[in-house]
Amino acid sequence: MATNILETKISQLLGQRYFKKSVLVRFLLFLILLIIWISVNGGLLPGFLRQRLPILRVGPELNILYYFEEAERDGSKIRWSRATNTPAKLKAALNGKYDMIEADVILKGQGTSKQAMTPIVSDLPAVDNNFELRTWLQQVKKYTKGIKLDFRTIDAVEMSLQLLKSMKDELKIPIWLHADILKGPYSSRLPVDATRFFRNVRTFFPTCTLSLGWTTGYHTDVSQAGYTWDMVLDMHDLIIHWEISQPLVFSVRLAYIKNSIPQLKWLCDTLQASLLVWNDNEDKPVLEDVMYVAYRFPPEKAFFDFRDEYLSSHLKRYRHFSKNYVHPLVLERDQVKFNPYAWVKMGLYIEENSILPSSESLVLKSPAVYIVSISKLKSVETLHLKGRVHFLNRKNQEANNGQTGLSIFFRSFSYSDYEKISGIRFFIGVNGDLQISGQHLGKNVPEFKKRARVTPGSASCYRFDIVDLRHEVVMEINSLHDCDTLESVQHEDTSHISLRVNIPNELALGEQPYILKMEDNRRVAVIDELDIRTIYQTKKKKNMNSI
Repeated sequence: MATNILETKISQLLGQRYFKKSVLVRFLLFLILLIIWISVNGGLLPGFLRQRLPILRVGPELNILYYFEEAERDGSKIRWSRATNTPAKLKAALNGKYDMIEADVILKGQGTSKQAMTPIVSDLPAVDNNFELRTWLQQVKKYTKGIKLDFRTIDAVEMSLQLLKSMKDELKIPIWLHADILKGPYSSRLPVDATRFFRNVRTFFPTCTLSLGWTTGYHTDVSQAGYTWDMVLDMHDLIIHWEISQPLVFSVRLAYIKNSIPQLKWLCDTLQASLLVWNDNEDKPVLEDVMYVAYRFPPEKAFFDFRDEYLSSHLKRYRHFSKNYVHPLVLERDQVKFNPYAWVKMGLYIEENSILPSSESLVLKSPAVYIVSISKLKSVETLHLKGRVHFLNRKNQEANNGQTGLSIFFRSFSYSDYEKISGIRFFIGVNGDLQISGQHLGKNVPEFKKRARVTPGSASCYRFDIVDLRHEVVMEINSLHDCDTLESVQHEDTSHISLRVNIPNELALGEQPYILKMEDNRRVAVIDELDIRTIYQTKKKKNMNSI
């Protein structure tokens, strides 16, 4: 009552209009202060109160960036204790400035006549360690550290996960379960059986983060090696087949990163996974490779477990300035980086995994699913479509001449039926067959066709540049001998072959999209560097815009 009387008197003294403005100003000031508080504090509650809320710090499946708030959502700030396989190492790690404690898990007497059903932590090849996993877990659970268990053999998985299940109510910390389930670069070691691993995780301990990787080996020259498209597609197919729903992290070796970022970024993008990069003592540390990961992956999607203090210190210092320290070819590739939001998937949606786009590449696996550019391109002075296609023979099948390959359609006025797409068709065959022709253009448009052939390289990879000059189209093709290394992004000054065809006057100029489609399923096509550009020419200048 007193407040209302006071407001009435104030409004009478200052005027109703001024009073309303005063209230509005105070409200805006309150909002500004609230935004500043949330930005500085990271939430409405003060930090010291938030840390005491148990709901934010409980659960084996919890993201470690939420558990370790001091990391500030930056995976490079998570500190790792690797191969913590002895009581002395564990004590040092628990009392040290580490966040995640890793142990290698095997069965006692693994592979010997004395093999028992007791899981232990041990550095291979030693198998007679008496440090049982149960004891290891009982010590770690007393601390606010996270756990990563690295299973070197499938034999130890079931017993270890049963133990974790029995201790689930005691383990209020993040838990990662790791296994190398596929063969990777230069590997001679057998991977962990993926089928048994996934079944055991699903049965005994599904509430965790899954860390998956590839076995690797050492080589004196790793300049041409990396995690290939076949390797990451094998991993993707396993995840899809087993309908994995847990948080995912893919563990990769730094020595093979340089030639693997497009593949790994595609894999993480399509599965909404993160990356963990580790290095070995025998690997030569390359700062450029570390910065390449930091540049391509956002801070919350990349973790780093380095034994090299040189790498760790530089990563900490330059994590958010990584663009200044990458290889020049990384920035060159950015000039023709694929934009997945510029294309839409069409065709049979039951083939849901046939189109798999990311900011690095897209994968076409079925002729029943294709992509269409969202922009319907106007007839201008010149139109360019550039890109690169890498054909993978994942089914080990012979190619059909004139059919197995990629079709690119331009000036298409009908494309809702994947079997009857109309337009000018540019065909790039896996065996080097090239063709420009009209397809389903109607009776009023004269037929036209031109063929050529380029000698294919061992990589089954081609760079293409298709130019529409309104009344003429030109297709330029380069056959590449390498499609995996970072150096392969470099362009040659001249094309290996060029096809030119006059366009019938009856073919109307309008606004039509580009369409990319595989003609059969005997190959998988990885397409990158896909870029559409329009060139407007005037008497005074030439201007190029990217779509």
